[in-house]
Amino acid sequence: MNNWNLSRINMVENQIKPYGIKNLDLLNALESIPRELFFEKSDIDRAYSDQHITLKSNDQDIGDRFVISPVIFSKMIEVIDIKHDEVVLDIGCSNGYTSAIIAHLANTVVAIDQGENLTTLAENNLYKAGINNVVVINTDIRTGYNKEAPYDVIIIEGSVDYIPDDIFAQLNTSGRIITINVIDAIGKLTLYKKENGLVSSKVILEASVPYLSAFKEKNAFVF
Repeated sequence: MNNWNLSRINMVENQIKPYGIKNLDLLNALESIPRELFFEKSDIDRAYSDQHITLKSNDQDIGDRFVISPVIFSKMIEVIDIKHDEVVLDIGCSNGYTSAIIAHLANTVVAIDQGENLTTLAENNLYKAGINNVVVINTDIRTGYNKEAPYDVIIIEGSVDYIPDDIFAQLNTSGRIITINVIDAIGKLTLYKKENGLVSSKVILEASVPYLSAFKEKNAFVF
């Protein structure tokens, strides 16, 4: 029988901390939230591995969704530096695990993905984990979710070729976006900041993460 508590501790001590992650609230969330609850039995043995995991859901159609590896996701969250009073839009929330981590750091999380099977999976997983400050919405992720805008933070959970103007417009006056922006076939973890109506970008590091297919076609705002 697996000792999941030990698996969480090992993930933090042997994967996350050696990568230079120091945010104590984030480390606490990673150690306390049961990652294994968010995966089907066929994938549960990989739940704490440092790899991107493609989702399965009892033969239901949930599209080409995945969960970003713990190390890359943790780096994204440390860089975006979520405050406890902030509202976060989580785009591509997949099975809800990453939204649960974000919820530990933020005031409120609006988690969006597309497909009723997928968003129901995320909603059920968050309920099982006792997370009550996340609302899960089934919508076209390319348009964000304007009904709850503006957001302090927007996280796009996958590689993108572009970020639509509509998503930038949903940031508040000093909001931030983080994602993996693909430039010349190389994924680059990129932080965007909005100040005085202008958006700046900063590349943090190179990162190989699967595409969010909805953001794969270059037909919108590009840096």
